[in-house]
Amino acid sequence: MDNLASINIKMNSNIKKQFEDVLGEIGLSVSAAFNVFARQVISENALPFKPSGLSEKEKALRGAFAWREMSGIFAKEAREMGIYNQDDVNKFLRDFRKEEVEEMKKRGVKWK
Repeated sequence: MDNLASINIKMNSNIKKQFEDVLGEIGLSVSAAFNVFARQVISENALPFKPSGLSEKEKALRGAFAWREMSGIFAKEAREMGIYNQDDVNKFLRDFRKEEVEEMKKRGVKWK
């Protein structure tokens, strides 16, 4: 037999009831539904659907967490490139744009 583990989930009692009702109509238990969900997440390495119906607060929190995570990644790379403040960022972007324009000119791109 498989090595089984338990998961305890807290949710609003009305949501739980509606969830159980829908699952009952399609012939799944809550446990079976979560097992299907977990396997799909593992298979796709992502949620198997696009979350919707989030409150503005939830959207803001998700965005803040994502930004914090990304800023940590970018901050490390920026430091490795010698970028420590906004002036350094601006200089990097100016230089980058100049290099891009020169590269595009070499490729024969006409600028309007």
